Order: sequence, then structure tokens, then C-alpha cells
Amino acid sequence: MIATATTRQTRNDEITIQRWLTDARRTGRKDNYAGKRRHPRFSWHAALTVEAVDDEGQSQQYATARDIGVGGMGLKTRRRIDANTIIRVTVDATGESLVARVRHCSEALGGFIIGVEFQSANPPPARKPLPAIRRMVA
Repeated sequence: MIATATTRQTRNDEITIQRWLTDARRTGRKDNYAGKRRHPRFSWHAALTVEAVDDEGQSQQYATARDIGVGGMGLKTRRRIDANTIIRVTVDATGESLVARVRHCSEALGGFIIGVEFQSANPPPARKPLPAIRRMVA
């Protein structure tokens, strides 16, 4: 029964991510930054509420989405959120929410830029490793 609930939650999370991505594709532009990301992102501007999962609403704050991809999103907040903090991200307009892990937080003009990775039972597949390069020994 637990596996079924986890599977159902994972499916719901995937549907939510796809709905958010569809909105971003319709209203934003594709980000061509190939750096460390596994999946392309699209610019997305949505009002969000962010809170630490283990804080029971004590650290709730407003944020703005900057971009989104299959595996995560970028957002801007007024207060710092430490890396590895588990947060719930809620889109204010729809009430839909997902759990994410803060991967980085950088100070920016007027606040902080935060990168989060969505958490689910079935995370997106990791990038395939590059083939090993064999050294020729003479």
C-alpha cells in the first residue's frame, strides 16, 4: 500500500511539473545554458510561496519563479535559504505544490537567487557518463 501511495504521488508530481513546463513553454523562452543542467529550462514568471518542509510554516516567504525544467527550477527570494534545505514550492495562482531540495543560494541585487531540484520517488535520469578515455602506453 505504501508503494502505491508513493507511485501515485510520483505521478502527481510528474503531472504538476509537466503543467508548469507547459505554461513556461507557452509564455517564456528556452534557456540555452548547457552548463551543469541535465535538462533545458524555460524562462517562467510565476508568483510562488516557499517554506521549509520541517518548519511547519514558520519560514514561509514569497518568491518569484525565474525558470523551470524537468528536474528543477530557479527562483528569487528576499531571504536566504541554505543549500540542502527541503522546501515546498507552491504556485500562488493554482495552489499546486512540489517538494524540492535547495541546490544553491546566491546573493543578488534585492534578494537571493536559488536553484532547486525537484524531489520525487522517481527522479529524472542522471546524465550518462562520458566514455573512459584509454591511454596508450608505449
